[in-house]
Amino acid sequence: MIEEVLAFDQAVETVVAWIAEYGGWQENLLVVTADHETGYLAPPPARAALGAFTGSPLSPIFELDWQSRAHINQLVPFFAAGADLLSELADHIDPLRGPYLDNDEEGNALLRALR
Repeated sequence: MIEEVLAFDQAVETVVAWIAEYGGWQENLLVVTADHETGYLAPPPARAALGAFTGSPLSPIFELDWQSRAHINQLVPFFAAGADLLSELADHIDPLRGPYLDNDEEGNALLRALR
């Protein structure tokens, strides 16, 4: 899982470098998001209840498990660079994470940003 996240981060860095070379943020829009959250990756319930964390996320003794085998109702990150309008359109508020767009609003927001 960690290797996949690091590879994805490298892919985003590659796109950012391409944008810098081909028009910058005035000519390009970069969106990084997911269509849903799946699995609720977290410590196994018994370990979390005991507060039994040892090691670090890079240690083989750091245990995580999928707490669900299906989609879950959790906000997913939506990062956009080069589109200030998206921030203005985020009209819902999550008490922990702040403003957000519903997933059915994202497509329309992106179309408005591109115009």
